[in-house]
Amino acid sequence: MEEHEYSTYQVRCRAVTAVLNGRPASTVAETYGVHRGTVYRWLARYREEDGVAGLTRRPVSGRPRKLAELTEKELEDIVLRAYPKTLVLLRRGNLAYRRNR
Repeated sequence: MEEHEYSTYQVRCRAVTAVLNGRPASTVAETYGVHRGTVYRWLARYREEDGVAGLTRRPVSGRPRKLAELTEKELEDIVLRAYPKTLVLLRRGNLAYRRNR
């Protein structure tokens, strides 16, 4: 079975659509690997906040992400400074590395 990667927004939209089309929330929750209460919370947000606009990610409290502000070059420099014998490969926004021996 081929796995697809969907954004959390896409998962929310698909889950809410499935419930609105008559699938039980518990089945939808199991399908998407979330708690049934989460599906009901998404459904409530959908109904209270003008449809899919209510399903967008909300800002959260806590420490802001630092890596999102770095350029690829800055991130590479940080990794190479910490691990000088490491080859850094940057692909599609993901950091991968291989130890050079």
